[in-house]
Amino acid sequence: NELSYSSGDLFQSCPLSSDLVNNCLKHLTPTTLDDFHEGVNLHGSLINNLSFMADIDLYTSKEMVHEMIRTVNNASKMYGLEIREQKTKSMPSSY
Repeated sequence: NELSYSSGDLFQSCPLSSDLVNNCLKHLTPTTLDDFHEGVNLHGSLINNLSFMADIDLYTSKEMVHEMIRTVNNASKMYGLEIREQKTKSMPSSY
């Protein structure tokens, strides 16, 4: 059986690949981003990130974005994950 790779380097033919990444993100984002008190207020709850598969969307002010990315990057390294600069995008919003 050969393993195939997607463009994101996740094993497409491995049924555990997405579960392993999601499990890492489930532990990474809450503990890492609890100290950031910026984001989108959704029915009284502050949302500063959404994560699925190998993607993390961060919601913060322009002034805090570099600090938030640096914090996520440092925490990601503990799980063997890395931020790929060529796949990182920024989209300003006036939420």
